[in-house]
Amino acid sequence: MSEFELYRKSFQGDLVLPGDPDYFQAIERWAVNSVRKARIVAFVKTDDDITLSIRYARNANLSLAIRGGGHSNVGASSAEDGLVIDLSRYFRRVSVDAHSKLAFVEGGAVWKDVDEAVIEHGLAVVGGTVNHTGVAGLTLGGGWGWLQGTHGLTVDNLHQVTLILADGSRVVANDTENTELFWALRGGGCNFGVCTEFVFRLRPQRRTLYAGVLLYPFTVLEDVVDVLNRWSRDVKQNEAAMVNFIKEEDMEVPMIAVVVVYNGSETEGRSNFRALLDLSEYLDIVPQDSAEQVIHNGCTLEPVEDTTSEIAFEKLNEMLNSRRVIMPGLSRFMRGFFNPECRLDVEKLRHYFEVLTELPCQERRLNINLFVEYVNPTKVQEVPDDAMALARHSLNNSVAMVAWSVDTPENTVLGRKAMWEVLNIFAPEKVWQPARLDTDATNESKFQFDEDQDHRMANRRSGKELYGEEKYRKLQKLKRKYDPDLLFNKWFTIEPEPNDNTNRA
Repeated sequence: MSEFELYRKSFQGDLVLPGDPDYFQAIERWAVNSVRKARIVAFVKTDDDITLSIRYARNANLSLAIRGGGHSNVGASSAEDGLVIDLSRYFRRVSVDAHSKLAFVEGGAVWKDVDEAVIEHGLAVVGGTVNHTGVAGLTLGGGWGWLQGTHGLTVDNLHQVTLILADGSRVVANDTENTELFWALRGGGCNFGVCTEFVFRLRPQRRTLYAGVLLYPFTVLEDVVDVLNRWSRDVKQNEAAMVNFIKEEDMEVPMIAVVVVYNGSETEGRSNFRALLDLSEYLDIVPQDSAEQVIHNGCTLEPVEDTTSEIAFEKLNEMLNSRRVIMPGLSRFMRGFFNPECRLDVEKLRHYFEVLTELPCQERRLNINLFVEYVNPTKVQEVPDDAMALARHSLNNSVAMVAWSVDTPENTVLGRKAMWEVLNIFAPEKVWQPARLDTDATNESKFQFDEDQDHRMANRRSGKELYGEEKYRKLQKLKRKYDPDLLFNKWFTIEPEPNDNTNRA
């Protein structure tokens, strides 16, 4: 009996291979361009299945990937001609200990699973902004969310992790057991094992809150920016906002969408965001006729669309699901960058909108979105930098996203060009030379973003730069201890400390 047949005989979950009826469904991902044709997709059912899969991948010299929510847009949860340990079918259970205020969340769960389970007990945890995002990836990378101003990052609320290591053993890591590993997991991504369960500390949460989207035409850019820049000087802990500068394939002109969240009643929320609901209040413009809308520079100063209302908590992370750029089934690039003090620059945004109007969004079904997040930073800053591996000094608060509906080499090149244009305006240090834009999209040696080409930290952005030298050296030592053979080598791989104890990073 071959080694594969022995593996299949002992495996309790589902093994999906090329040619199986559900193969293409098994390798689907949120971003089409992150799909890779795996040799084996292992829908693991038990811890033993994970151990068997790790050992088989090692013995067969197969690239190994871990899929939780499958939300990576750089292929980190996929493995070309390799083996994917997929937790999404059988590792999605969520249980709540309301008395201890703890949630036990399996590694294949998405935030929708968590939100719905914990609010039944009047509790919550910081869980991103889109509910089809995987719990594991968001947590291990830090985790931004609407409740961050009150409770900190997702990872700041992590109590314990259970994982299967590269040698196939099962361990628990927390503040008292395997403490160094727990330190590394919080910010170290999937470098150290397959996380089968996360335990989160929960916080009391009211059942409803005020939230929604305010949509404005780009012609009121200056007014919206003025209001946001003033409002953002004193963001309260129980509120958050995200401004999106958008041009999607079905839009004739670019738009400005402001997502607002207030952890309170609709009356309180509308009072809190009254300046965004009526820009004239901040701009000191008085209507000649109180029965008419205020017109300023030829434009209404009220949103052209207002979806805000008092909603159930579990619907909070559904708000952006219907935005085309967030929907599954598109190819996409995403790049984060830091916008100091979340101040919006009108001149840069004007240039950005000029770029949007020149790009063939409708003809090529291109969607471009710039997100800027507003949240009170106090809780995040209260956590000491050395408490975990997470690089707090390099956290981003802005994201550029380019997505296209038809996955062709030509559109991939156009997507890269669009991303370069956007980043060159707001974060020029994030791009390569523009001379590399006119390239065949299949040639990985040409214009690409570092994480699109190679997940290894030492490739384009060194671990020292991301984590700081002291943290990265500690991570290298722990990588050598737990995964010296680089079995887990997706999503910004940490290079193990060399055997001679010299630092090559």
